Amino acid sequence: MSSNADDETASKLKALFMQLDSSRDGLLSFNELSSFLMKLNPDNSRREIYQLYQSIDQNHDGRIDVGEFIDYMFQAKPGNTKTDASESQDKTQEKRQETKKAALKMQAPADAFYEDLKTGDGCKIDAAERRGITVPQLTALLKHVNRRCNNEKWADICTNSPTYGEALTFANINQHHIIAWVVKPCTGPSSTSFVEFIASKEQPPDWFVSHAWSEPHNVFVKCIHQQKKDRALAEHTSYWVCAYATNHWALEEDVVCDPFSSSFRKAIDLADGTLSVLGEDDSYYTRIWCCYEVYVTLVMAQDHKDQSARKLYDVYTSLCLDSHRKVVGMTDGVVAVDLVDGEESSATRKCKRESAFPASFVKAALRLQFESCKAFLDSDRNYILNTLAGSEDPGSEPPEKHDGYTKANSLLRGHTALAAWRWAIVTGEDLSELTNPLVRSNLERLSMSFRGCEQNSNGACFEAIGSSIPFTIKDLHLDFSDCEAFDDDAMTCLVTGLRVAENCGLSRLHLAGLRQSESVGPSRLHLHFANCSKLTNSVCIELASALSVEYMSKLEDVCLDFTGVTQLGESAVDALAVALQSIHCLKRLCLSFQGCEKITPSSVANLISSINCKEVQVLNLSFANCSRLTNQVLTAMAGAIKTDVYLPAFIDDKRVISQDSDGFKLELRGLTEGSKPLDSELNSDVVVYRNSTKIDDFYTGGNYDKAIPWNTQLEGTMEDGWLHIVLRPSCLQHVCLNFQSCRFLHLHGAKQVLSSLSCLESLLQVELNFESCPNIPASHVQSFAEQTLDAKITTRVSV
Repeated sequence: MSSNADDETASKLKALFMQLDSSRDGLLSFNELSSFLMKLNPDNSRREIYQLYQSIDQNHDGRIDVGEFIDYMFQAKPGNTKTDASESQDKTQEKRQETKKAALKMQAPADAFYEDLKTGDGCKIDAAERRGITVPQLTALLKHVNRRCNNEKWADICTNSPTYGEALTFANINQHHIIAWVVKPCTGPSSTSFVEFIASKEQPPDWFVSHAWSEPHNVFVKCIHQQKKDRALAEHTSYWVCAYATNHWALEEDVVCDPFSSSFRKAIDLADGTLSVLGEDDSYYTRIWCCYEVYVTLVMAQDHKDQSARKLYDVYTSLCLDSHRKVVGMTDGVVAVDLVDGEESSATRKCKRESAFPASFVKAALRLQFESCKAFLDSDRNYILNTLAGSEDPGSEPPEKHDGYTKANSLLRGHTALAAWRWAIVTGEDLSELTNPLVRSNLERLSMSFRGCEQNSNGACFEAIGSSIPFTIKDLHLDFSDCEAFDDDAMTCLVTGLRVAENCGLSRLHLAGLRQSESVGPSRLHLHFANCSKLTNSVCIELASALSVEYMSKLEDVCLDFTGVTQLGESAVDALAVALQSIHCLKRLCLSFQGCEKITPSSVANLISSINCKEVQVLNLSFANCSRLTNQVLTAMAGAIKTDVYLPAFIDDKRVISQDSDGFKLELRGLTEGSKPLDSELNSDVVVYRNSTKIDDFYTGGNYDKAIPWNTQLEGTMEDGWLHIVLRPSCLQHVCLNFQSCRFLHLHGAKQVLSSLSCLESLLQVELNFESCPNIPASHVQSFAEQTLDAKITTRVSV
């Protein structure tokens, strides 16, 4: 065939293609071809037309472009043998590309047909991970699909689909169908991603969406909308959805083999959290990409040191209840919709909201096995499994079993067990199915709230909680407030669980050949027992004893709430004082004894004196309605903040403190205590005296992180042979003290506390509550606070 003849034929075929392309999108759909062929011959069967459509669709993307159409028609022309086609393969391919480009230029712009999808003029977004999509944009897409699918009689043209060839309805169209019928046709002319086609600028993701693509698209959008509503997120909160962020015309640029380098992973890094959207079955937990996305999120959440900024993880699905669909989700913690009636009822509202979540999905997640999961491409599966196994050759055949798989399985199962715990109590599910996954999870953060939870709360429930604490725990938050069923037996189970976690942790250290100093142990412990009126003093002592061990010595953040535990008395407070003395790294301390009327001034003073104010940055103490407290408590508080230390000028007849024009000098070298040289100990502490009484192991460095050096200058005054030094902690930044209704407190004590606080250069915020304290006049204490505290310090004094 001559070149002119080729051009003439191509021109005619191009014109025919344009005639068949009724949607003017530059692509020939199955319905468009079928409509034409049925008019030519009504006896044509849909099966025959599908077979023809597949033959023309050479790249099997579910749509026919002008190049494929012309290429097929050239080959199908009489006289074009396979040999002819083979001989002119390069020329035909070149002609196909040229004709396709020309046809795209001639046809009507696709924008006009898809104008209802766009919220902008389109833009270039180089990084796929920054192509999020908003709920309004998803809603516009949903309306577009609803407008077209029935009118155009859409059918499933995805050859790998189990419903291939069947009619589509708005109710069953999924992500695969959206790509075939909307995304690829509208982005074909520009060869961009869907987000780039509809947006006006980059839209970095706030949330990453993980799903299996098989759920109905209207359900998918409803789940995202409900999650946004539950969390009260902004209207234009952006969600990263693979189908819309990926450029389907350049997949090799956006989809790479290495999971760590993929746009998926980068989008998870950018997002605040991950939202899993589940379909009507549990197939989500058999898809390796879905499970890997969740795994990455949970690992990043666990590794994040700042828990306020850690990655969140929500799971949503849609149920058919009473002939209508309901969206239900399990959220990471309480969310805005749970807080409408205040924080105290938020846990109960959250539990009620999540109670309809399908048990089958929870059980499927607890059975999850990475090594059994599937992927559309075997290469994806191999890369992910090898990544988990730490293989040096990620493209090789992965091992059938590996500790890396076990670790990943345990993490996902454990997180599921944790999220479903209270749900299981309320719905009556077997807690034993959650216990083993949780204790084996190696989770470092465990947070549960049973506030006000009475339904199905019993001894077995609390025993299960105690036996489920992982030995790897770093952050433990348990809230039993207003849970009347939480009694002495329940507390004993909790204490036993802490002891077991300690023993398991020490055993692992021993097996690994590590010293206790290298151990983990928890760094954050929050336990709330407010209004658990059945607790007695003896079990509170048991708890304090469990906190006194070396395993707990690295705690940095402790919150213990005994509000309304009326049987708690002096011995329990003394036991807590001992526990606090054994904690060396404390940065934040919150203790509440509101309404504990049995505690005495001496025990509270002892407790306050045990607080290491040299390290603590945030101090929150509440003794409201503890009617027996006296000024002894306030004096102890002032002393804990500002300590007077006396050093003798002579020890064993040797002068250790001298004075010159530069000030006082301390010289301790050569001193002995019995037969033991003192200088061998001076790397960590010094011998000091207060009021002629020896105190051991007392740090006296300026920042309290090292001892007085050998020869150092001291600030103080010499009084009768003793050097008087006032020591002040340098770390305390936030102080909140609540002494409401402590009627035996006096103004002098309040002034002592304020005077001590005025010495702190690090102080940023002070809150003091002396309401209903008749011996502390409002005008006096407020005036004294204004005089003594720096104006830069945020101060609130309630009287």
